[in-house]
Amino acid sequence: MNKRRAYTSKLGAGLGLVEETLALLDLWEESIGKDELYHKTLESGRFPNISARRLGNIIKECFVPRYLCNEAAPALTLKNLKNRVPVSELLQFMFLFTARVNPILYDFVGEVYWPTYAEGKESVSNEQARVFVDEAIAEGRTARQWSEKVSKNVAGYLTGCR
Repeated sequence: MNKRRAYTSKLGAGLGLVEETLALLDLWEESIGKDELYHKTLESGRFPNISARRLGNIIKECFVPRYLCNEAAPALTLKNLKNRVPVSELLQFMFLFTARVNPILYDFVGEVYWPTYAEGKESVSNEQARVFVDEAIAEGRTARQWSEKVSKNVAGYLTGCR
């Protein structure tokens, strides 16, 4: 039996962090872990408008699970490609790595985005995302029941990913 990972709302913690991810890739080295990356990033001064707490959350909840998994293969790939391909292509890789660690995004792409695209439509609506989230909750795909606000937010996260 294939055990699915429960959906979470963690996708929202890292939405829209393109510039931050690119800066973290500049600072990250294969030999350092998340704690060293955090301290190096703080000392770099590259994030003057982000609190130390938020910076720690970006590293711990977004960068590490997305890019330092699988022996840091995603980070190594991105770092290698960063100055060799357009940012638009890097975004595709970043999206892929994000979907791999966020089952709700992965399933949304397969169950909603691609069928919508195959129908010739150019975008997915927030309403489609909301229906997907509501059905996921009803089917028990979330670890626990989500409030109306969380459901609405997660639907927005799904359509806000790029």
